[in-house]
Amino acid sequence: MSEDIIRSLNAELLNGKGADVLVLDGLPKDAYMEKGVLLNLQELFLEIQEESAILPNIMQNYVDSQGDIYYLPVRFKMPVVFGEKDAVEMLSQMALTETKENAIPILAADNYGNLERLILNICYKQVFTSGNNELSEESLKTYLKCVKTIGEKIQAKVEFAPEEMELLEVDNYFSEIGNRRNNAVAFAQHKTQIGFVSIGSIQDSILTLAALKEKQLEMETIDGIFYPELVVGINRNTKNQELAKEFLKVLYSGSVQNQDLSDGFAVLESSVLHWENVERDTKMVISDYDGSTILSASWPEKENRIKIIEMIKLLKTPMDIDPTIMSIITEYSRSYYDGIQDLDTTVNQITNKVSLYNKLQFTA
Repeated sequence: MSEDIIRSLNAELLNGKGADVLVLDGLPKDAYMEKGVLLNLQELFLEIQEESAILPNIMQNYVDSQGDIYYLPVRFKMPVVFGEKDAVEMLSQMALTETKENAIPILAADNYGNLERLILNICYKQVFTSGNNELSEESLKTYLKCVKTIGEKIQAKVEFAPEEMELLEVDNYFSEIGNRRNNAVAFAQHKTQIGFVSIGSIQDSILTLAALKEKQLEMETIDGIFYPELVVGINRNTKNQELAKEFLKVLYSGSVQNQDLSDGFAVLESSVLHWENVERDTKMVISDYDGSTILSASWPEKENRIKIIEMIKLLKTPMDIDPTIMSIITEYSRSYYDGIQDLDTTVNQITNKVSLYNKLQFTA
């Protein structure tokens, strides 16, 4: 979402206008809360939870010390990592340390934008220490050094030329968690020692479980991180407050939460638990260019469904980076990765730009 669109929306909200129910993905939620734009939903969610509980490990991230709550995701996704134990441990331990070249696990070649996003999943809590959009300079510096060290090892580039794309099987696009070249299929093809996947349903886990079955490996959560999806709140100035509340009640009702909409797991505890007993005749086959089978998978067995549910219960940290801030990091780090600009200058540019953006994000 562009800064101009956000400023235009801010102007409407500050003037007492705007939609009744606000979808806050990519918007300055905390600023809206501090400016009094969002309605306190404490009583509403107490009423909702009388019907069915919301996952406590998800809910706790959105309730303040007074018990107030202003917004909550309707769904969420779970990033997971998998691979040989030594390789996974190596990556997690090196995230914000001085990275030695001989201690870098093998990842597939990719562009630096994807690599930044992938590594940020590993060290999110160290870079964004306050859990919001405030950057730690020292951690940002170590993070960028880590990304560059890994990038040099795996032939990463800021931007690949057409002939390089074909040779290395890469492109210049970014994915949500930076795993375009390091996913379950690449892992099954032995192109990477570590795979990363964002799971939003039992269906999403099918290929990953198939890739791990042969090697008797397990997938793990990434430090308890989850991605909030469809974060909603109510405009405090709405003239239709009761109607807006009724709409949220529907969003968090079993009839909606139990639906498999492929946009994330439900936040309702009963809706997550019911997948333990869901059986489907689902089969998937991924083939190579020559028609040979890379992965053949079917609906996960009950044992694996239970494991996924148990992983969901361990999630504790929402990873909710403002997309504009992620774009700032990617844009201003390019010269550093290309060797044109030094690290200190790069960090200074990024932190200054992010600080300015944070100050202006709620300026009409």
